[in-house]
Formats: sequence, C-alpha cells, structure tokens
Amino acid sequence: MSETEGLRDDTFKKGTTPKVPLSPVPEGQDKVEEKATVTEELEEVVSPPYLSGGKAAGVREENKGGISLAICNETGDRQALLCFKSQLSGSSRVLSSWSNTSLNFCNWDGVTCSSRSPPRVIAIDLSSEGITGTISPCIANLTSLMTLQLSNNSLHGSIPPKLGLLRKLRNLNLSMNSLEGNIPSQLSSCSQIEILDLSSNSFQGAIPASLGKCIHLQDINLSRNNLQGRIPSAFGNLSKLQALVLTSNRLTDETPPSLGSSFSLRYVDLGNNDITGSIPESLENSSSLEVLRFMSNNLSGEVPKSLFNTSSLTAIFLQQNSFVGSIPAITAMSSPIKYLSLRDNCISGTIPPSLGNLSSLLELRLSKNNLVGNIPESLGHIRTLEILTMSVNNLSGLVPPSLEECQTKLEISLI
Repeated sequence: MSETEGLRDDTFKKGTTPKVPLSPVPEGQDKVEEKATVTEELEEVVSPPYLSGGKAAGVREENKGGISLAICNETGDRQALLCFKSQLSGSSRVLSSWSNTSLNFCNWDGVTCSSRSPPRVIAIDLSSEGITGTISPCIANLTSLMTLQLSNNSLHGSIPPKLGLLRKLRNLNLSMNSLEGNIPSQLSSCSQIEILDLSSNSFQGAIPASLGKCIHLQDINLSRNNLQGRIPSAFGNLSKLQALVLTSNRLTDETPPSLGSSFSLRYVDLGNNDITGSIPESLENSSSLEVLRFMSNNLSGEVPKSLFNTSSLTAIFLQQNSFVGSIPAITAMSSPIKYLSLRDNCISGTIPPSLGNLSSLLELRLSKNNLVGNIPESLGHIRTLEILTMSVNNLSGLVPPSLEECQTKLEISLI
C-alpha cells in the first residue's frame, strides 16, 4: 500500500502528539459484572507510599489538627506526583525537576496546574521523553487531572484500573508504548473523557463495551494492538464521536449496524482486521463521514451505491476484501471523492463512464478484479487525476486518447 493510498491514521485525531486471545464479552453479561467490579476496585483511592494511614492526602473529608483541606489537596498532588515518578526511569531531564526537595510542583517539567488557589494538577505531558517503567496507581490521587499524555515512550505493564477514579479526565493518550493486558472496563468511569488514544501497544482481549457509556467521547484510537472480538455496538450511541480508529487488530464479526449514527462522525478506520458482512447502512448514508477505511478485511456483497453518491466522503478504501457485483454509477452532480480504491476484490462488469463525473478525484485504483470492456474516455477528462491503476483485469480495446494526453502528469498502470 502506498503512503497516499493509506492516508494518515491521525487525519482527524485531536489532542495527540499527532490516539493472547480472549473471547469477547457476551453482550449483556458484562453490564452486571462490570458494575460490581467498578464499585469494588474503585472504592478507595491509592495511598502513595510516602503517606501513612489508609487515605491519601487530598481526599480527607475533615479538617484535623488545624490543617486546611486546601493544603491537604495541594500536598496530596505533590506526593502523588512523586509516587508516580517512583515507578519511572530513564535519562529524561524532565523528571529531574520532580524532586522531593522542590515544593512547588507546578513548576515541574511536564506538569500544568490550575490558576485557582490552591493550585491542582490538571495536566501531565511527558510524551516522547524516553521514559521507561510502569504507570503507578498513585496517579489516581490527582483528582483534578484533565490530561494525561504519556505517548511515545517505553512504558510497560498494564493500565491501572484505578485510573477510572479520574472523573475529570478528558484526554488520555498512552499511545506508542509497550503496554499490555486488557483495557480496563473501569475507564468508563472517566465520564468526562473526550479523547482516548491507546494505539500502538500490545493490548489484548475484547474492547470494553462499557466505553460506550462515555458519552463525551470524540476520538477513539485503539489501532495497532492485539484486540479481539467484535466492535461494541454501544459505540453507535456516542453522539459526539468524530473519529474511530481500530485498524490493525484482530477484530471479527460484523460491523455494528448503528456505528454511523453519529452526525459528528468524520473518520472511520477499521482496516486490517477480520471483519465480515457488509458495510452498515448507517455508514453508507452518513452525511458527515469524510474518510472510510475498510481495507484488508473479509467484507462481502456488493459495493453500496450510496457511497459513490455521497455529499461528504472524500476517501473510500475498500481494497483487499471480497466485494462482488459491478462498480456503482455516479449520479451526484458534484462529488467530493478524491481517493477511491477497490483493488483486490471480485468486482465484475464494465467501468461506468460516470466515474468521469468525479471531478476532484486524485487516485483511482481498480486493479486485480474481473472488469471487462473498454476504458471510458471520460476518465481522461478528470483534470485532477494523478494515479490510475487497472492492471490484472480483463479489459480490452485501446487506451482512450484523453488518457494518452494526460500521461505526462498521470501515473497509469494498465498491465
């Protein structure tokens, strides 16, 4: 696959420094078990080893010995940061400022505090700092944390379930590390989360269906892991969802029928999995979807006609599936489609001349199908066209003069 054909996975991701086999949890079963698990495992905040007693500073319910709650909260954040640091190592200059002798933790590198008094930690950004180690549960004591950005490091181990205690968390980016284990269902308790990027790790098991309860989710990137099972149907209920990237896992079964229900959805990448069935009508008819990537799956049936007459889609990647039937005719007067890849399928019939109506088209890839007949003259009238591949078909006739005239600027593969 060429770089242009693949497009960037992070085209619509926000807040990023750009987001084994276990059988999937049966629908319904996880709802009862999960509620009990969340209650049990998130009942109590982790106490940093620097503190005595059962409860960490920062979550006291009363004022003892004349110490104000505000001071306890401030001290608790500092101690939580030191506890979090104790599980990390590496040559990072950033962590050198996280010192037990430095009282003003808001000046520590990678730490952002609120402007109110007393200051609370609201963001940690240690991305691309060469850090190794594990994520300590102590971080759950930073109860005002809104952003946790640890991408592109060498972290290992699992995600602490107690991260679910961070009820104000909006952006969680742990991408490009060596984390493993299951994605904890307790993350669904982060009810304000908007961006979840766990891509490029070694997570396994099923995608927690409980994530469908995080109604503020806008971007989900779980790509390049070892996740199995089905895509949770509850993802179709996320009305604010803009980007869903699940490429390069081992996902199976059909795509949930409701997946394209969000009027905010712009980018869907489910490529390089083992997904079966057809493209859901909710995705076919989405009025907001701009990029659809379903390449390298086990999809079958005919290519939906509505995809080719969209008012929003600019990129359609359906290569390396088992689609049959013919290429749909273009009836839309002005289509925004720029990239169209149907190569490596079982598509038959002739190439419809109406493809020439795709006036914004940059790349058209139709190779390795069962196409017959002539190459339409109309394709040479697409002035924007840069790549045209039609090799390994049963086409006949001559190359249209209009295409021959374009060869100085057009990359053509017909053999």
